[in-house]
Amino acid sequence: MEGQQKIEISIQRNQITVTCLKGTKMNDTRKPSLTEQNRRLRERLKESEKKIEVQSQFIDRLCQSVGYDRLSDEWDKKKYLDRWVLDWLKPVRDYMQSNSGQPVTGIFINQVIQITEAAIMQLAIIGRYGIKLPLDSRPGDFEMYLQKNNNQLAKEYPPCVICGENRITHQCHIIPKAHGGKYHRDNLLDMCPLHHHLFDNGRLTKEEWQKLLASLDGKMDAAVQYVNTIHLNWQKYFWHEIPDAVYPNYTKKEER
Repeated sequence: MEGQQKIEISIQRNQITVTCLKGTKMNDTRKPSLTEQNRRLRERLKESEKKIEVQSQFIDRLCQSVGYDRLSDEWDKKKYLDRWVLDWLKPVRDYMQSNSGQPVTGIFINQVIQITEAAIMQLAIIGRYGIKLPLDSRPGDFEMYLQKNNNQLAKEYPPCVICGENRITHQCHIIPKAHGGKYHRDNLLDMCPLHHHLFDNGRLTKEEWQKLLASLDGKMDAAVQYVNTIHLNWQKYFWHEIPDAVYPNYTKKEER
């Protein structure tokens, strides 16, 4: 009808846009309905639950890496778990807080994995977060100690993990005692005196090194990480794959 003004109304994301024939626009923003508020809240809760699940998975992984799952029942796991593991995972918490409200994507999960692996690496290498804390609190491997003594008396030794020699073998620490490594089966390898000495001084051949890696199955993650970082650097120096300046003190046995 002539003389009457037509009005077009469009609604997008709870915002009403009113358009008159003259081209002027009037905006009216309403509060989201109760149903919409509930939907948004459920979405935020769902994202939070995903992040909590991701963090819990990596807390469990870190606990297993340092041997908490094998601690004696008498040892106060809860007390030290709160203090150490939450401290180790602070970078993970910081990253999650900085991404609060963001969706859980593959990039987000990969970043959490990388941060957690870095924490495990620190446990195996740096004494400050020191692997010695959880390892020193683990129960002594008394059964293994008795078995070792009985083997020595009976002149029966387990074979060397590298060459198979069983006339006499030593129990070699993977993470050295000087770096907090404990006398525990998860941190020990059976080696003949020769290969024990070569391992401690980073002078295994590449073929011997591969046999050693195959023997790490079942060892704690921290010990495996230590072999694949510290010990591997000593070996690369011996293999002439890295220059002296990268790892100049690898032969200092007193630090082992």
